[in-house]
Amino acid sequence: MKREDQKLFEEKFRQENSRLLVERTRFVLWASLVLFPSFWFLDFVVARDLSWEFLFLRGVVGAVYAGSLALVYTRFAERVAVSAAMVSALASSLVISLMAASLGGFQSNYFVGNVIVIYVVGFFIPWGLSDVAAFCLLAILAYLGINIAFHGPSWQMAPPLFFLVGTAVFTYLATLSNRRTRRRDLSLRLQLERANEEMKRLDEAKTRFFANVSHELRTPLTMLLGPLETLQTSEENPERTDLLHSMETNTRRLLRQVDTLLDLAKLEAGRLELEMSEGSLGELLSELVSATSPYADRRGIELTVEGLQKLPRFSFDRNKVEIIAANLLSNAVKFTPSKGHIQLRAEHVDGKVAFEVQDNGPGIPEDQLEEIFERFHQVDSSLSREQEGTGLGLALARELAELHGGTLSVQSEVGKGSSFRVELPTEFEVAPYERRKEIRRREDRLTQVRTEALTARAFATRSRRETLLADIEMPRLRAIGRERQQAAEDAPRILLVDDNYDLRTFLANRLSGQYQVETASDGVEGLEVAQRIRPDLIVSDIMMPRMDGT
Repeated sequence: MKREDQKLFEEKFRQENSRLLVERTRFVLWASLVLFPSFWFLDFVVARDLSWEFLFLRGVVGAVYAGSLALVYTRFAERVAVSAAMVSALASSLVISLMAASLGGFQSNYFVGNVIVIYVVGFFIPWGLSDVAAFCLLAILAYLGINIAFHGPSWQMAPPLFFLVGTAVFTYLATLSNRRTRRRDLSLRLQLERANEEMKRLDEAKTRFFANVSHELRTPLTMLLGPLETLQTSEENPERTDLLHSMETNTRRLLRQVDTLLDLAKLEAGRLELEMSEGSLGELLSELVSATSPYADRRGIELTVEGLQKLPRFSFDRNKVEIIAANLLSNAVKFTPSKGHIQLRAEHVDGKVAFEVQDNGPGIPEDQLEEIFERFHQVDSSLSREQEGTGLGLALARELAELHGGTLSVQSEVGKGSSFRVELPTEFEVAPYERRKEIRRREDRLTQVRTEALTARAFATRSRRETLLADIEMPRLRAIGRERQQAAEDAPRILLVDDNYDLRTFLANRLSGQYQVETASDGVEGLEVAQRIRPDLIVSDIMMPRMDGT
């Protein structure tokens, strides 16, 4: 441990020990103030003739306790706690020794009272080792001195002395062990605090990184989309048109993920504010369903709506609610099988507007119903999963719903489908989003301001619905063109295995002039084709449905 760290540790331990010493001393004194006088009933039974003298002695000790208690409740408590406890414990020991001497000296079992006092000191009060050793020595010497003064030395002193010394030794060892344990615990807690601080710094750095990188990615992606749209309108070659369309689709898919990262970065920074305006949620959902319908039709999925016209007008953030609904519809279309059914229902109940996206897809296991809203979580995280994605959409959707003062919940049954329900209050007072912990350092505050400025610029213009629904766009690239030069029959044979249709088709088109190319859409099909044609080379993706590339 470095010298500075050692100094910090010792100071922390001293402060913690002082607080604990005051708390324990108060507790022991209060307990002793009640228990020590109550032992008079034992005096009354054992030595009735001396019971009133003993009561007086116990009263004196009680007065000492009361005075010590008054001291440890002053502002000087930490300074006087050791002295107050020491005086009280020695007063108890002296009176017990006097009573033992009055009842036969070394033959009296009253020496057990000193054993109890020594035990209480070692067990409850966090004294230093020297304090414990000094008290134990003084208590034993007081017992010996008083009883020898009354009765003289004898072999009868051996048993009580043995038990007193043994108790003192174990008390000292217990105190030593307790101090070591508390020092170790404090060391671990300080390490944990430093680790937590480091985690906070890393978390803030991660947030800044995502915000900055996402912004820097979004700008060139936006500049790619514009020219691609322009090229598509002027291109007459069908194959080139398909290629441009594929480029646009995949650019929008990437842009959608970048937008999601920007939203999450702004949420992390605590500066994703609602832009409330009165509008019709029914109209917004109808427009979004109209934009989704072509994708559902191409997949052979029936998409129906219910209750959209009955929704009232109220204030909400149109862009953010659109993101929520688009995520739910996009997931439903992606995971619902061909000839399946998706329904969007809406209602107005108890001052809340609710809409629900229900599908008859594969469903979600019960033990993952809440985990799906965690960032980067995917129900199928294997390398052979069928659907692509980063696991951010539902996490963002729930956080945006909660930002509105609403909720996003799910009900699902494996094999029967899922139902996602969003509830938004029609009257919602916008409150600032509280960050989990304020950034204290000036450098962090400046970086946060810069992050907010960057994300604010990115949020100035919202992604089009094509971008929000880009994940469900069907592939459009054509297979190998008829006019393209074909490879000779003796050319090397290549097997391309990839579940992404566009990438598989693009690579096949590029390689078909020099190689005989066979393709497969997943690991199972790829293995079957490989065993059948015995290719010279296999180029395979890793993450694919049914069987991974490995």
